Amino acid sequence: MAGIYKFVELETFGFGPNVMKRKKVCSGCNHIIDIEEKTCPLCGIVLNNKTLYDLYKQMHSCCPDCDTVLTEGARFCPHCGTKLIESPGFVRKKIH
Repeated sequence: MAGIYKFVELETFGFGPNVMKRKKVCSGCNHIIDIEEKTCPLCGIVLNNKTLYDLYKQMHSCCPDCDTVLTEGARFCPHCGTKLIESPGFVRKKIH
C-alpha cells in the first residue's frame, strides 16, 4: 500500500512513471509535450509515439517480470521481488 502513496506523491510534483507515460520529448528541440500532440508546438517536427517513459527505459535495466526500472547493481526487483543476476552486457535475467 505504501508504494501507491509514493506514486501519488511523485505525481503531485509532476514526477513518476505515470506522468512520464503521458509525455513525449521532441527529437528536434527536446521540448516536453503531452502525449496527444502529433507535432511539436515549438519547432513543428512530427513526433513519434515513444513516451518519455519509453526513452527512460531504453537507458536503464528493467525487471523481466514487471518491467520496473532497476537501479544499477540491483539484485532484486524492488517492486515484485524477482531475483536478478548480471550477465555480460548488463542484461538482467530472471533466476529460476
